[in-house]
Amino acid sequence: MVHSPQLVLVQKNMTWEEALNYCRDTYTDLASLTSYQENTLAVRKSTKAEVSHVWIGLHFVVRYWIWVDGHALEYQAWSEDEDPKCPARNLHCGALETDTNIWTPRDCGEKLNFLCYEK
Repeated sequence: MVHSPQLVLVQKNMTWEEALNYCRDTYTDLASLTSYQENTLAVRKSTKAEVSHVWIGLHFVVRYWIWVDGHALEYQAWSEDEDPKCPARNLHCGALETDTNIWTPRDCGEKLNFLCYEK
């Protein structure tokens, strides 16, 4: 049986990189939502977020969106009109929109709540 890691919502506003470091220091890692089920669970976990978006472990490197934990980006939840294949230079970090369960490219310097994997 595969045990999927538990998600925890951190109700602190941090930049994407601060969130990544916080998750890695305090928990395991910034959450990688690799399936519809995980994405749905993440949305449920995010209902108490103080902001409309929460950071997830998704970022744009060179020409690709990748998960920080190395998972392949097979499942995707971008909105229909969002084509993040070539995001603007300042929109290289992925966030989950808490009321629609859609991912959006955001400014990495924005301060948002975020989802970590528990140990």
